[in-house]
Amino acid sequence: MTDEKQVTHQSASGPTAVLTRFAIPVERFGEKLALLGEILAVISLCALILIVVVQTIMSMLASYFPAATSAMSVSWEYAGYLMGTAFMFGLSQTLRLGGHIRVNLIFDGLRPAHQRIMDLVATVCSITVMVILAQALTVMTIRSITNNSLSTASLTPLWIPQGAFAFASWLFALQLVIRAVSLMAGRPPEQPREYVGASAE
Repeated sequence: MTDEKQVTHQSASGPTAVLTRFAIPVERFGEKLALLGEILAVISLCALILIVVVQTIMSMLASYFPAATSAMSVSWEYAGYLMGTAFMFGLSQTLRLGGHIRVNLIFDGLRPAHQRIMDLVATVCSITVMVILAQALTVMTIRSITNNSLSTASLTPLWIPQGAFAFASWLFALQLVIRAVSLMAGRPPEQPREYVGASAE
């Protein structure tokens, strides 16, 4: 059943119906945000793999060309940046697909209505933490731009990786807000995951 059909089956009045109508476009916007984060995460991973391959080749050539070692002396720094951005940008899509690790010891023992309330409380707490983190990273990025801060190894402007981390944090915080809206509307907060080779139900 499509989202539009689900809405038509809802009551035409009442806060639940209004919230459901509001939640559907919000969730679609969340899907686009998650896709953006996923694309940026894949780009970061591809760049990371490229750095590893180039570093391996340079290490093999180091015995013949000593300058190759110094040419890749900053590869570890950029590898760290790319690994961090890949992790941060992947948070949103992982949340949409329900891939984050969660301890369900208490959660599974509750009634469905109480599970939704606990899930909403946990989501609101996560929003608070991520907004604080995103704000701190944003302030750090602005401070690095103002002070023209550079990394010690490669002299890379620090606002570039810090800005990427801040942007990814805001994406994840917004995705958590969208999840909270879905929970309040009584809709599934996560998309069903499909595994390769799994039998169709």
